[in-house]
Order: sequence, then C-alpha cells, then structure tokens
Amino acid sequence: MIGRIVVYAFSCCSIICSSKCLGLVVAHRAMLTPSGQVDDATWNRQTAKRVALIAWIHASADHGFIVAAGLPMPELPDPRDRRVPKRQWEIAMQDARHEMKRMVERRRLIDRMIEKCSMMHESGGC
Repeated sequence: MIGRIVVYAFSCCSIICSSKCLGLVVAHRAMLTPSGQVDDATWNRQTAKRVALIAWIHASADHGFIVAAGLPMPELPDPRDRRVPKRQWEIAMQDARHEMKRMVERRRLIDRMIEKCSMMHESGGC
C-alpha cells in the first residue's frame, strides 16, 4: 500500500487547532493501492456512507413527493460501484438531489396554477 499525506497551511491556526498550534494541518488521505484504488477498509467505510446517503434520499420528503406525483426519479449512482471515484460519486449525488428539488418545485408550481385556474372556473371569473 502507498499512503499519501497532504499538508494544508492556514494563515490563522484558530481554524483547526490540535494540542499545539503550528499553523499546519496534516490530513491523511485514503490509503491507496499501487493501482490507484482505495484500500478495502476505506472502501468499506465509503460504501457504508454511500448506502446511508441513498437511504436518506429515499426517506426524504422530496422523494416521497416525487413518488406520490408519479414522476420518474432521477437516476442515483450505484453506491457499490467501486469504479466511481469518491468525488465523482458525490457530484452525481449532488446533481440528482438538485434535480429532485427542481422537479418538486416545478410540480408544486403546476399544482398551484391548476388550483388557481379551478378556483377561477368555480367562481365564474374565467
């Protein structure tokens, strides 16, 4: 295994402070194998987080609204696809969540327009 360490320098050490303020924060990145893949322990943690995020999306109010409205769900990335790097997977999830929010907003706007039109027809104002 090949480990990589990234060092970030901060102008103000009060942002992140450990036992001694050195103005530097050492962040250990995922342990990588020589082929560039994350090691099994890191992959298991990432997979658990990915699965939990998918479950959270399925339990969200937006998901419930989309399902109840009979709209097609945006495609969510496969949480167990090891070929998809972490950042790429996070971007795909963010895109799917934004699309869900746009779908809900559009549908609510359409529902309000239909309700307003119905009220106008009932009152004879149309």
